[in-house]
Amino acid sequence: MSLSEILDTYQTIKNEMPPSFFLLAIDAESFELGEDLGDKAKKFSQSE
Repeated sequence: MSLSEILDTYQTIKNEMPPSFFLLAIDAESFELGEDLGDKAKKFSQSE
């Protein structure tokens, strides 16, 4: 579902405007079960 479809569905079901929100996008390099954060991810998680 697209973001607009989700918001439209919320509005249809609840009959009210959806609450304020923000989008967070994180690029992924690899995912392995039980794998620790890579160096690049650690660097970004510690930056402000």
